[in-house]
Amino acid sequence: MNFAISLVILATSWYLLNELGTVLRPLLLAILLSYVVLPIYYYLAKKMNRIPTLICMIAGILFVFYVIVQIINNGIKEINGSIPELQIRFEEKSDLIRDWGKKITPWIDTVTIDSHQIESQLFDKAKSFLGSSITWVISLITDLAIVFMYLVFVLLEAHQFNNRIQTAFNPNTSKRISATLQSINQRMVIYLRIKIISSFILAAPVFLLLRFWGIPMAGIISMLTFFCNFIPYLGTLIAVGLPGLYILIDLPWDWQPIVVILLLISIHSFSASVIEPTLIGRAIGLSPLIILLALSFWGQCWGIVGIILAIPLTVMIKIIMETIEVSKPVAAIVGD
Repeated sequence: MNFAISLVILATSWYLLNELGTVLRPLLLAILLSYVVLPIYYYLAKKMNRIPTLICMIAGILFVFYVIVQIINNGIKEINGSIPELQIRFEEKSDLIRDWGKKITPWIDTVTIDSHQIESQLFDKAKSFLGSSITWVISLITDLAIVFMYLVFVLLEAHQFNNRIQTAFNPNTSKRISATLQSINQRMVIYLRIKIISSFILAAPVFLLLRFWGIPMAGIISMLTFFCNFIPYLGTLIAVGLPGLYILIDLPWDWQPIVVILLLISIHSFSASVIEPTLIGRAIGLSPLIILLALSFWGQCWGIVGIILAIPLTVMIKIIMETIEVSKPVAAIVGD
């Protein structure tokens, strides 16, 4: 009976998460960002009145939004401007690979292959993928605008939240809820502060490396690196794989692309093995298996936004489970 009830609850939860995803995704992202913004808001509130503080915070949020949009816009312009040159270089590299293939396997001449047609089809698919990516980026900018709008309202309501909990519940219940929320807040602030610092430490040398070698789109690749660092395991593959492919096409095939890609991998490896363990330590409190399961679940549910939210949401659920007597053993199992 209990098992059947659990299945019904899980199925209902999955259905609601998918159906309400368009509302919950930007709202949860705004709540996540509030853990970065609210400490600044409270600090400024001690220095000046509430209205000037709100004006400064809203202006700062709009400025950050403008900077992100400009970086994405400049990256799209660079991509569009470099497509003809990239196509030429792609064809040159394809010819070089074909010549190497003929030297290594002379019998390949006996096989009739229209290599130029294959190259054209591959590049057409790449352009199609790029077009869909640009559409996705435009959609992302729209979603970011909604997130920032939610964030403004979170700022407006932040100072009244504790009073509303005390009004809605009896003293014991409100004290328990406040303690749970405080535990979540402390864990999220520590996690996000450290993650932002480590992501910046990772993205800065990537930007300098790409600029030093004169590789276009250094800004958007660095921003991709920054945000991908919030996605455990998969983020590193994306942040190394996509720039690596671009570097192989953009640079001449000598020692340069090998050195740049090795340096890129070294930067990511140093960050993953030294910087993040030193800064984060046991701040997340989740086992690697649970992290992978969380990425799979939330990614399947909400796509890339779900992957970004997977760790914070799972940490929140774990903290809530630790406060409920029945679920404490489960919280201990999923812990690190």
